[in-house]
Amino acid sequence: MNEDSWQKPTRPDRETQRKLLEAMADAYPNHLTCLPEGCSLDDKQTVANILYLADHGLCRTEALHEMGGRRVNVLPPIITAAGIDFLADDGGLRAILNVMTIRFDADTLRALIEKEVDDAEISDEEKSVIREHLKSLPEAALKAGMTDLVSMGLKHIPDSISWLRIHLGL
Repeated sequence: MNEDSWQKPTRPDRETQRKLLEAMADAYPNHLTCLPEGCSLDDKQTVANILYLADHGLCRTEALHEMGGRRVNVLPPIITAAGIDFLADDGGLRAILNVMTIRFDADTLRALIEKEVDDAEISDEEKSVIREHLKSLPEAALKAGMTDLVSMGLKHIPDSISWLRIHLGL
């Protein structure tokens, strides 16, 4: 490749990234030694894509800068677990291991329910009675009640679907 082409701007592209990741996955657990068709370690576009994938933790490589900074060479890359999971249709082990459990403490649950009570179109007297009962409710009962509230919310799924459509721009 012409040395001047290394000075022209380049941007990583998804098609080349996918080809490179798939080739790395095929070579795993070894480094990639046989590049996909149209890719070369002498090509700035290929090198840019490999470095981009490495920057995102999808592969490992090492950049070697030539004197004068006109070219960058990379060592043959190897796909990481994150790269393999990225290619997996189900998100791989990362999707299983990165499950998050969210817990609300009793004070947060009370605050959420109190806000709904405050916004409700009921008398101030009724709001006051509900707030007093809410304060004396044990944590276990509060959490059980929250589970029931979530269930009731899910039963209004047509409203949830409308909300999702609006917020996802569908």
